[in-house]
Amino acid sequence: MDRQARLRSTPRSAHCRKRTLLFTEHTLQDTTHGGFYARTADAAATGVFSERDKPYDENAKLARLLLNISHEEDDPAYRATAERTLTALSDASRVAARGRQVGEYLLALEQLEDPYVMFSVVGPPDDPATRSLFDAAWRTHIPQGIVAFSPPDTSRYPYRGRPAVYLCSDNACSSPVYAPNDLPKALKTFVAAAE
Repeated sequence: MDRQARLRSTPRSAHCRKRTLLFTEHTLQDTTHGGFYARTADAAATGVFSERDKPYDENAKLARLLLNISHEEDDPAYRATAERTLTALSDASRVAARGRQVGEYLLALEQLEDPYVMFSVVGPPDDPATRSLFDAAWRTHIPQGIVAFSPPDTSRYPYRGRPAVYLCSDNACSSPVYAPNDLPKALKTFVAAAE
């Protein structure tokens, strides 16, 4: 998703994302063995269409998405679903069949195990200062960085009359950062304090 689309996200788009995830979890999820099927069940299907496959890369990508949403929404249920999906992918015969083509899976495992930093941008979406902070967050490199935007009225972080970025992990959040140029230094301080 491009930056502008994420910056203009609305409660309606968040609602659509939730509904899509609910459909995926209730209709495509293998609740017995973990992972997600490529298509819905069809009792009348025959031949190759009667077999429901679980695409490897797509499952790894979905696990990564679930981990991001788990952090964004502070909801451990999404993390648990991602873990079950990755466990299903870790079957030795499936990994061996993939050979060296396990990049998405390895990225998902890394994302699962490594600490993350959430860049939570809070401000009015049409404010140029909000856009500057959002762009600065995207440009600030950290391997497990997640950029999220919230308008002031729906944010779980305080809005103090001007756009800000909050750096957060599982255990802590920073003070607000108001200037895009201050973000790299704030990130360095935040990461150092977490170690």
